[in-house]
Amino acid sequence: MTSRRRVGFTIIEVMLFLGIGGLLVMGILVGAGTSLSRQRYKDSVATFQSDIQQLFEDAVAVQNGRQDSGDASCTGSAGASQCVILGGLMVINGSTIQRYRVIGDDLRSDSSSDDLTALRARNPRVSQQDMSTSEIRWGATAYTPGGSTTQLNILVLRSPRSGATFTFTRQQAIGVTASGAVRNLIPASGSTNMDSRTICVNPSGWTTTERLAVVIGPSANSASAIDVKSNEMLQQDGATQC
Repeated sequence: MTSRRRVGFTIIEVMLFLGIGGLLVMGILVGAGTSLSRQRYKDSVATFQSDIQQLFEDAVAVQNGRQDSGDASCTGSAGASQCVILGGLMVINGSTIQRYRVIGDDLRSDSSSDDLTALRARNPRVSQQDMSTSEIRWGATAYTPGGSTTQLNILVLRSPRSGATFTFTRQQAIGVTASGAVRNLIPASGSTNMDSRTICVNPSGWTTTERLAVVIGPSANSASAIDVKSNEMLQQDGATQC
């Protein structure tokens, strides 16, 4: 009698192979998706940091030559500008970022005793001709520690009196275009520059190992004062975590 050798796999072996193979593929896809989410989150934080740093760089680079700002409130009788560029204002509300150029009156004489008085005396206001809107990348949103998404205003101005750069923040809807709105962000004469400000970035449901925050250092006067910190780093600094 001759015997016949079995060729191929049984249905149970095929099912086991497909099941194990499916689990391996799923693990690879989940791992790749998690890695992609983390990278996108880090990219959104880095881009957000860069946006705030640009606000400082623009303020530091301001050079005034009585150029026409394009704002109706600046045009004199001879058509020449009566304003100077003081810096910029960034308004952050959730995922939306609005940027404004801040202008002020070009005073022929200035008897101010300090920089804050000099800035307030120039009636700082946003230019309606120079505003842009963008979104934080990959659907991320910004909020302050504690979960609040109230509008955050970051005002960076260069004093025409000394050339020093000042930073002021306020977590409040100020009505940017209202009369006196920008001026009210500047503290009274004798006040010191701002304390540190932590802005948390929400990954909006992505899988990530940690939350990150963009931190504006105390008395920030340049782009180098803007840093990215993890919750662990915030804890080490004694700051509120995201």
